[in-house]
Amino acid sequence: MKKIYALSFAFATLCASASYAQIAEPTARWAHLFTSGATTGVQSSALIADADNSVYTLETPATIAGATDVQWNSSKVFEATSSAKNTNNLLLAKIDQQGNLLWSINSSLSGDYASNKGNLAITSDGDIIFTAKVRHTDGILDTPMALSDSQGNIVEFDSPVAQRYYSVIVGRASSDGILKWVRQISPATELSQFDDAKFVSDAIDVNALALDADDNIFVGGLQKTDITLAKADNTTADIAVRNIDSTTKASAGSFYLVKLDQNGYYLGSLAPAAETLSASSVQDLEVNGDRLYAYFHIKASSADANNSLTLGDFDLTATDIDCPVFAALSTDLEPSWVKVITAEKVAGKSGLQNGHITVAGSNLWYCAQYQDKLSDGDNSIEATQGTQREGCIIKFDAANGAWLAAANNRPDFDATGIVGYFKAFQLSDNDQTIYTYGYNMGTSKVFLRGYSATDLQPLTDRSYDLISSAGTVTALQFAYNPDASTAYVTARSNKAFELLGATEPTPAPSSWAVVLASFELPSDMTSAITSITADSDDAPVQYFNLQGQQVENPANGIYIRRQGATIEKVIIK
Repeated sequence: MKKIYALSFAFATLCASASYAQIAEPTARWAHLFTSGATTGVQSSALIADADNSVYTLETPATIAGATDVQWNSSKVFEATSSAKNTNNLLLAKIDQQGNLLWSINSSLSGDYASNKGNLAITSDGDIIFTAKVRHTDGILDTPMALSDSQGNIVEFDSPVAQRYYSVIVGRASSDGILKWVRQISPATELSQFDDAKFVSDAIDVNALALDADDNIFVGGLQKTDITLAKADNTTADIAVRNIDSTTKASAGSFYLVKLDQNGYYLGSLAPAAETLSASSVQDLEVNGDRLYAYFHIKASSADANNSLTLGDFDLTATDIDCPVFAALSTDLEPSWVKVITAEKVAGKSGLQNGHITVAGSNLWYCAQYQDKLSDGDNSIEATQGTQREGCIIKFDAANGAWLAAANNRPDFDATGIVGYFKAFQLSDNDQTIYTYGYNMGTSKVFLRGYSATDLQPLTDRSYDLISSAGTVTALQFAYNPDASTAYVTARSNKAFELLGATEPTPAPSSWAVVLASFELPSDMTSAITSITADSDDAPVQYFNLQGQQVENPANGIYIRRQGATIEKVIIK
């Protein structure tokens, strides 16, 4: 006699003839505001949860002379350096799962930080790695830039300068907020390639951060001039810009992808064999096992140009708008596959923003905000409204880059509105739902939206408006601990925030503020098995395999069992 064990489980993917089990909604646990004295308020750059279910957040609060307090939950976190003009400060804060601020690291002495330009990663021993893009505060060029840690220690990382220009910093702090080191990726302050030695103040950008199993650090972005990094032997490594000369001063720059050791010293970089592009940049990085996955943008100088980029044995060509490129590299930066996606204008419009990758199981997920057509030659996804950006999600095979499925937010979720899908999340290893995190600016909603992880069919009953506002609201960051039932979300508005499951909205801020909210996720969103019970042998049921295909006589294995309105995963022995 067959023994059948039913596993109470939340399913997202069955088949066309099967219904989906409704699951409970996320519920807000708490929500607090980051605020500052400047009308431009606060921006949120990065968010990550640790193994203890605390959350680290990287913020850029703006301040101005006479209004220098930066606050969390109406309590002052620090007082910023006074400047006559708006200055974006750096705030790295650790907050426990009850919403208590445990410690913070903040800018000190001088430092004007670029909004939305920074990332966080957690090392194997619980330290935090952070990146930021920074220049001297306007009017305070004669003071070194510095950070103050949780113990009040001041760590300087630059000298006085004659002109303001951006550099990139990479830092490491302990889990109790003590700064261990800060390293710089420094651009040349004058571009000798130009006939008139034109000075470029925004010559470097930072977009991506990842760590491998040995806590080596990978940082990516773009450069518009030569850059210099420190090595452990007290020498330096220089990476030359590749696509700027005396005739192309307006170039958008070339990508850099560097590998640093766990102390922030240079180990190596990815160098293309050839590049004739007008622009290339690294947008996102993620390590999974022994592979480093990278997401690039490449762009040709004109519609009829045959501009190309060669990575290892792979030759890539681009159009005159940003084209996504995805690559799997070894952690020694050797490409194993590279895939270019052709971008085409829709209704004369193009735009690709806020793209990120996620690797879960055997899949690489790509989310972005787009306004055009993306194609690999055999498959494509096209925006439906050329004047408004939409959200898209594409599923690739992580083993070889094959395009498997794609979907956008219309028509299943939105009739109109500027929409962005920022990143994809699979909340448990065995869950068959993939969630996109993003926002609809027109309806002022920040959401999680569920799709079938098999074929990206929309799951409207697994989609939740987490945050809304009477003002314009934008989604910023989402983080969760896969072993816990808590998610963290940041969003930005200048009005009160309303949260799913909360009885009252947050108080309306006096300027643009960032809300950091904690949500309790129902167990069937985050855990695969909640109980095991013996099932009756003679009940009339239907069985489906894990791909959603009906099976008449299931043999040993795991199946989806449906009986009336009850849907369960079962083990048959």
